Amino acid sequence: MILEENTLLNMLDMDPIIVGSIALGIIIWMIFNRYSSKLSKSQNKVLALTFFILAVISLVLSLITSLNSLGVTAFVFVGLAFLVFRKKIKDFSKYRAPILHDEEGHQEVEKELSDKYKKDMKYGIYHYGQKEYDKARNKFIHALKIDENAIDPWYYIGLINLDLERYEHAIISFKKILDSDMNHEKAKEKLEYAKSLYKPKKRKKKNKK
Repeated sequence: MILEENTLLNMLDMDPIIVGSIALGIIIWMIFNRYSSKLSKSQNKVLALTFFILAVISLVLSLITSLNSLGVTAFVFVGLAFLVFRKKIKDFSKYRAPILHDEEGHQEVEKELSDKYKKDMKYGIYHYGQKEYDKARNKFIHALKIDENAIDPWYYIGLINLDLERYEHAIISFKKILDSDMNHEKAKEKLEYAKSLYKPKKRKKKNKK
């Protein structure tokens, strides 16, 4: 009982500046935690800087006035500045983590698509060499679905159309390539070759009665 009374008396005898500083620090931190999500990055920087400046002022005043209790006030403000800065770094890390995860996932998807494209081209060329034109065309069309800007699938589709004497379709295929790359020499040669073989069918004129 005597020990409890002494403890209570010691608490009452504490410097009001120390008690006030600690109480103020707790209140400010509670308010900050409640509204921190509404503060911008620049506002958080200003807040942390303000606490640091107040800490420096408190420390200077404690040295000038010889009030050791102001050193506690300085310590409280330094703590607040550190906590504000630390919380913002932590929030940024949480925000950044899913972005990094998404980037890694995006890279994995791109690699998978690239592998599928190469596989389609490989089998497409194989089927073309075996004169399995339907299978080859399907592979090249699938490759174009993966990469619509690709040139090689159109080139082989053009060759297939040439072999099947579908010269009009071959011309369209090689023109597709030249729309993307005007300097594609092989496409130019094949286009001229297809044009030389293509003979448009003449429409029969109906006799007017």
